Amino acid sequence: MGTNKIELMKAVDTEWLRSQGCTFENGTIESAGIEIINGVATVGVNVTFDHGGCTLGGNTCGRLIPGDKSINGSRYGMDAILWLMAVAGVDKSSKIEGKYVRVAFGKDERACFIGHIVKDIWFSFDWLAEALAEQKEQK
Repeated sequence: MGTNKIELMKAVDTEWLRSQGCTFENGTIESAGIEIINGVATVGVNVTFDHGGCTLGGNTCGRLIPGDKSINGSRYGMDAILWLMAVAGVDKSSKIEGKYVRVAFGKDERACFIGHIVKDIWFSFDWLAEALAEQKEQK
């Protein structure tokens, strides 16, 4: 696979993830979206399984001081939400929660990709962050 992680993500499938040593768990999206804590906006998703759960993302996607006009958002937050909508198979972000998904765990047992429950649509918060950082450096 090449170097542009956004393009690579479009090509990721279950067989490739297996070849990388990933294991899989089916679960339900408990919550997803953008959260602001102390003015820092983060985007992530929480997935529950029969025996527990995991969080993917949690990366900073902007800053907002409630009641202030100082807003600094990033492309990362919007792209992450759109990818989560694709993975959940929904047309509105408000419909993400409650959807069944698959989570791929790497050899280190860390959740690394979230995928559509049936289709080979996979998303990695880390790969998106790396790709956007590379694009920013090239400008």
